[in-house]
Amino acid sequence: MAAVASIAASNVAVLARKAFVGQAVKASAKPAGAKPVSTVVRADLGKKWYTGAKPPAYLDGSMPGDYGYDPLRMGGNPELLKWYQQGEIENGRWAMIGVAGMLFTDALTQFGISDLPDWYEAGAVAQASSPFDLQTLIAIEIFVFATVEGFRISTWKKTGKPGFLDIMGMDSPDMRLKEIKNGRLAMFAFVGFVAQYFVNGMGPVEGLLNHLENPQQNNVFSTEYAPLFFVATVAINLWGLIAQAQTTLRDPSKGEEEFRPIPW
Repeated sequence: MAAVASIAASNVAVLARKAFVGQAVKASAKPAGAKPVSTVVRADLGKKWYTGAKPPAYLDGSMPGDYGYDPLRMGGNPELLKWYQQGEIENGRWAMIGVAGMLFTDALTQFGISDLPDWYEAGAVAQASSPFDLQTLIAIEIFVFATVEGFRISTWKKTGKPGFLDIMGMDSPDMRLKEIKNGRLAMFAFVGFVAQYFVNGMGPVEGLLNHLENPQQNNVFSTEYAPLFFVATVAINLWGLIAQAQTTLRDPSKGEEEFRPIPW
């Protein structure tokens, strides 16, 4: 019986290895009367934005941070997809710089270390003490941005890399993934900081401290924007679910075209 059990367990392990990719299978045979054999199977489901997601063909995992998420199918055009990728990286970088500055200055003020203007007043304060008028400053910024961005884009076209400054030699697939993840988080944070200011006129750290004082009272649901916030949250979540459902339920064998809410 022990030999039969051993052979059966081995066959189960072999079949399991063939059926799953990247799994760990542990099986052991016990003599008759022993405790039941336990088998542990771990399948590599792939890195998708949710388990079982069916990403579009153009999101094949080759780009950093690609988890198959594109409910609007904006990347269906290969040429535009390259620019969207660069746009996300650059906006993420600016967002990380902006969010770090907003948090740092607000924290210094709230904890009494310095008396810096809030992020939404910093421009006006700087303008008041600047030797240049607003039109001159805008012209200077446009020139500097156009020069730097033009050089960056030309470098990207030649090398395929999303930047030209790597003083510390940190460029690697792992660092690119970390950059895009932190950039996405920073973009969401920036939108949140702006929304918070319009709701209660506070900076991020000030708003956090205010919320911690009385979480039940000091939150978005106690403001006049609560209905708008609720509707927007539900709409955004439903749209993603509907778009993904259209993609998942599509039957190519019946000639059904891929869901493309944006035609390009």
